[in-house]
Amino acid sequence: MLEKLAYFFVSQPTRLILLGDLVLRIAAADLMVGLIGHVAAVGTSALASFGAPASVAPMLAELYPNLPTGLVPESAFGFIATSVIGVLGLTAIEVGKKVRRMMG
Repeated sequence: MLEKLAYFFVSQPTRLILLGDLVLRIAAADLMVGLIGHVAAVGTSALASFGAPASVAPMLAELYPNLPTGLVPESAFGFIATSVIGVLGLTAIEVGKKVRRMMG
């Protein structure tokens, strides 16, 4: 099965380049949504605690219960994991370009 997958990408390296580009774009969009969500959560927490003692910023699922926020990074681990996925996309692009260059 892995041989068929490797042949699928090696036979036309453009597929690997496009897959890497898609992964990179999805990771970048996820990071941007996570950043906007973090700003919204901290801003809401700051506005709510003007007269009260400082509280912990709420999670995005608590702020927006009707939106699917399961894949949005909210912690440092989530941001690091999404960044690693973006780097894997960049790596796939570079490998695809090298394979295309070697094939002539």
